[in-house]
Amino acid sequence: MKKRVAKLEKGLAKRPKMVRIRGGSVLLSRVERASRRMSRYRESGDVRSLSTDMERLIQYYITRLSAAVLLTAMIMGSSIPARSLIPPLILGIPVIGILGFMISALIGIIFLADLWRSR
Repeated sequence: MKKRVAKLEKGLAKRPKMVRIRGGSVLLSRVERASRRMSRYRESGDVRSLSTDMERLIQYYITRLSAAVLLTAMIMGSSIPARSLIPPLILGIPVIGILGFMISALIGIIFLADLWRSR
């Protein structure tokens, strides 16, 4: 019985291996780094740094998600005036709709550049 308990404790003490994915997403690499930091904080007993680090990671992804939802809403919202025939028109498309799509495209390009830069 003692051998079984010792074997179980030995197995639990082993840390799981980190799997490195080549060409993997930014999210996986950030989560991997965060999990390493969290295990270091847990081992050292530094709970405040752990909670601050987790808070920053969650805030980062919530900001990205909310920006993506707002961009999607802008694109969908621009399609409504684009289908109406509110003057002034350029090639049969209302200027308000064209401006909405152009602003959405500009924000989308900025968003993609920020994603690319953070890689």
